[in-house]
Amino acid sequence: MDKKDTNKPENKAPNKEEFYKKLKTSLDETTEFPADYLFKFIVPTNHFLLNTEKEALKKDKLDEKDKDAIKLIDIKISALNEKLKEEDAKLAKVDSIFDDTNAKIESKKSKSGKYTSKTINVKMKSSDDVIKRYKDAEGIDGIISL
Repeated sequence: MDKKDTNKPENKAPNKEEFYKKLKTSLDETTEFPADYLFKFIVPTNHFLLNTEKEALKKDKLDEKDKDAIKLIDIKISALNEKLKEEDAKLAKVDSIFDDTNAKIESKKSKSGKYTSKTINVKMKSSDDVIKRYKDAEGIDGIISL
């Protein structure tokens, strides 16, 4: 006989639309718009690691005599530069979500350099405006909205 355990909570993560619907209701009930709103995002970045690796390669290049090895080092440095540009582009994309506002945006790198936090203080017109910004941020690879 197979009995279903009704005491266990179902492991269901709410879908995004349900989340935004609840957020809208909560904002509408607790906030009088227009209002100042604080957004906080965590963006994975590896600037410290990438720059450390790049500096090590530059030192190796100075000591290297073999032309083929030097070319390989240059290729690796170029690849690291591209990764750094991608990291910077993610951070710039967060800022661009608020281009049409007078937002105050602060950035802070974590001690390890693996993450950059973005704190945005901005006047929002409505709960829909807040939700639109969160949805726009979803397109940024690895971003965490707090």
